[in-house]
Amino acid sequence: MGFVTSSMNSLPQDQPPVILTPSEATTAVEDVAFTLSHQIGLAILVLGVLMSILLVWRRLWRIPHGIGPDWPQRPELLLFCWIILLVVTGVCALIFQQFQNEDWSTLQKYAIGMVIVYLPQGMVILILLPVLFQARSDDSPGLRPQPMVSAIGIGLVGFLVAFPIAQGSGMVLGWLQEVLTNVVPEDVAHETLKALQDAPSDRWGPLVMVLAVVAAPIVEEFSYRGLVQQGFRRLGGNRAGAVLLTSVLFVYMHIPVIPSASILPAVTTLLLLSLFLGWIYERTGRLIAPIIAHGLFNATNLLLVKIAV
Repeated sequence: MGFVTSSMNSLPQDQPPVILTPSEATTAVEDVAFTLSHQIGLAILVLGVLMSILLVWRRLWRIPHGIGPDWPQRPELLLFCWIILLVVTGVCALIFQQFQNEDWSTLQKYAIGMVIVYLPQGMVILILLPVLFQARSDDSPGLRPQPMVSAIGIGLVGFLVAFPIAQGSGMVLGWLQEVLTNVVPEDVAHETLKALQDAPSDRWGPLVMVLAVVAAPIVEEFSYRGLVQQGFRRLGGNRAGAVLLTSVLFVYMHIPVIPSASILPAVTTLLLLSLFLGWIYERTGRLIAPIIAHGLFNATNLLLVKIAV
């Protein structure tokens, strides 16, 4: 689950017009211009620029020779396992549609729906793991993963680099969209985040947040980085091509939960996030690294929504 927030908008669109005296107007403008939301947005933009400079200057995209995932399974098996997970997701979604109650709150629906989907997905992953390792082919990719401690560290650093660049780029695109088309992106460009913002005291909120920070990154990184990206890689593509194709698919699968007014900035953020996650996996060869970066990305967005409430 990729989360996207925007801090570049000013006044809420549903507020009634208010006639102000000149002194009151000046105070109101100052209040709008220096809200905490705008300060956070500016900080993210500045960090995004600094991290981009660091990325280019230190050539952080370079991967040491011989480092990477060592999954020597046949590509058709990897992609077939991903299709199995898609089928499980679809079946669980249909079951939930029949099971849900109209009296439930929005967050209750999200929480129960996420449990109904993530729990079977997790069980399928536990079944697939031994199957994948038993089906290791002799055609080894000749790569070795980083030590676990190093992979965890790279996951943390990867998040620190990826978050401001991805979010800052989304903010800039949202601002350009507003200037050029007069279409104002949503303040919160994800349905789950919007529900958490609208009902901060809902007792189902903590469960939704835990699932978003823990379950979603595990399931999605196993699916996209572990199965799809390595499936494309084992089909004969290079690393950059596999990461890009996987990221396009990752973004496409998230489009249904993005408000139409926020498509451009949200897609930009999700695409950059996924590119970073794919690179982190190739850089470490361990899924724990993109899982950590993904989980921290989701957790940070949740924190920003809580601050904005």
